[in-house]
Amino acid sequence: MLKKIFAVSLLSLGMVAGGASAVSADEDKDCGDFSSGDEVMQYWNDNNFSAENDPDRLDNDSDGQPCENLTDGWDASDEQDSNSEETSESSESAVINDKDCDSFENHDEVMSFWYENGYDEDNDPHDLDRDNDNLPCEVSQSEWDSFVADKEDGSESNSSDEDTSSEVDEDASVEQGEDGGELPDTSSNNPLMMLVGMIVSAGAGLFLILKKQLT
Repeated sequence: MLKKIFAVSLLSLGMVAGGASAVSADEDKDCGDFSSGDEVMQYWNDNNFSAENDPDRLDNDSDGQPCENLTDGWDASDEQDSNSEETSESSESAVINDKDCDSFENHDEVMSFWYENGYDEDNDPHDLDRDNDNLPCEVSQSEWDSFVADKEDGSESNSSDEDTSSEVDEDASVEQGEDGGELPDTSSNNPLMMLVGMIVSAGAGLFLILKKQLT
């Protein structure tokens, strides 16, 4: 009985070991499984392999470059340099687009930028108002009030000038209309007077013809 149990156990262990080997063989990769360097590098990078972590033994000389027959000329530092350049460019772009208080020469520039963009303590993408008092770069309340008043006065003045100009144009149009008004009606439109005139003209003509014939 014990012999049978022992035999069954050995058989089970053998089957498990064989299955594990088969699975391991299916998952294992070698350079012949790839058709191009791009496939090799994608597999290598997707699994975060390196010279120290190479379970498939794709990097036989442990120089960090797998399957050198397919990836000849590829440098392990190339991708790192590319990523560093992209990160640097993103950082530079963010610095260029971002504003801080040192970006302005004086408080007037700060307030103009703040006012023209409609910023306030709840809308401050550049973090110019760090204490959330609606005053960018620590300008004083009096400075801000005076600046806003000047802006609003300027807007009202421009609006007033436009209204005055419109009124002047309207007055000029009225004067031109009066100067070029209808002329007084000096011609007659009485039908009777026209008929009389025609008869007189016809009589005069007839008289002249008869006079010529008599002479």
